Amino acid sequence: MLGDEVGIGITDPRDPEQGLLEAEYPAIASAVPKRRREYAAGRRAARAAMTELGLPPAPISTGTQREPLWPQGLVGSIAHCNTLCIAAVSLTHRSIGLDVEPAVPLPSDLERIVCTPTERHWLKTLPTNDRGLNARKIFSAKEAVYKAQYLVTSQMIGFEDVNIQFEGIDFTADLPSTLTIQSMSGQLRLVEDYLLGSVRIDM
Repeated sequence: MLGDEVGIGITDPRDPEQGLLEAEYPAIASAVPKRRREYAAGRRAARAAMTELGLPPAPISTGTQREPLWPQGLVGSIAHCNTLCIAAVSLTHRSIGLDVEPAVPLPSDLERIVCTPTERHWLKTLPTNDRGLNARKIFSAKEAVYKAQYLVTSQMIGFEDVNIQFEGIDFTADLPSTLTIQSMSGQLRLVEDYLLGSVRIDM
């Protein structure tokens, strides 16, 4: 999905908390055990991805918006759901965004929060049984887009600020005109029981 020049790491967020470096502990000092396990799994996955690129292990601390702070010259993204954690890193891209979701329908009460009027109109054209899963795909695509754009713009945006259009496994995202990036493209794939959303921004 992201190309050969991107390192990938996969871990299980249910595993015991382990593998953190000293600079990473402050971010979870008061976190509940589940959050600590997820955070540690994300950092292990990121270092596994770094190893794929031949890079030495390095700490990945946390910014003010809970975003990973990558070592100089490196960009990446970390995503997890309850049973899978995945990280991607690159030395050759401007930005990367990842998301992983269980391949189950999005609860109907979240559809209006996540989806724009244009997206809801598209969902209404689909068979009823397909609507919830496609709403989940929109959610996953937006999560990947948010992470990718934040690395470049440092701007927070909401679900209502991104409009997703699918063409098979590919999607395009329209962003607000106030950002330095107004559009980007990505992929959304169904892999076993997971939806994997990815966006990369080239140099």
